[in-house]
Amino acid sequence: MPISAGGRRPRDYEPDRIWSSFRREHDIRIDAFVTLESFNNNLQQQLNRDKRLQNLGNEGRRLLMERARADFEQMPSESRERNLYIMKARGMISKDEFDIWTSQMGISRGAAEYRYRKFLGTEELVWELHHKNMLTRGEYGKLLRGRKLTYGQGYYRRRKYLAQEYGIPFRKWHAKKPKS
Repeated sequence: MPISAGGRRPRDYEPDRIWSSFRREHDIRIDAFVTLESFNNNLQQQLNRDKRLQNLGNEGRRLLMERARADFEQMPSESRERNLYIMKARGMISKDEFDIWTSQMGISRGAAEYRYRKFLGTEELVWELHHKNMLTRGEYGKLLRGRKLTYGQGYYRRRKYLAQEYGIPFRKWHAKKPKS
């Protein structure tokens, strides 16, 4: 019978210790999912794919799933709604799926369609698509030209948007110190 490190049974570990014990990050972006079911399916696939996560056992998996669900439930409904609009704009979901998901979120069909059409006309759509790597080659430039922006203007507007929405800071340019 194998002995675990530190003499502790695996079920005694807190969720933080499970997350930090592997020192490896998995690319599960919580903001890319609209429903809890799709998030759970993706998380289950990640657990089945990685052999280190397969070794967690039932208790470790349960703790991991609870922690991930708590993080998903803390995500604001505005970002879930925005993700839904992005998925519809890129053709990843059908109109029927869009209607079902918006009704599950408590938004009427007319209000959801109005908000979607309003969202399509904003620069926010361009920045979100760029941030989520959903643009094809050359499409970003075409979208910028359609908005009559240069690449430099697009860069600074996108970085400003990312700083406001996701807390990703601007690159800090340090001014040269005056010579004394």
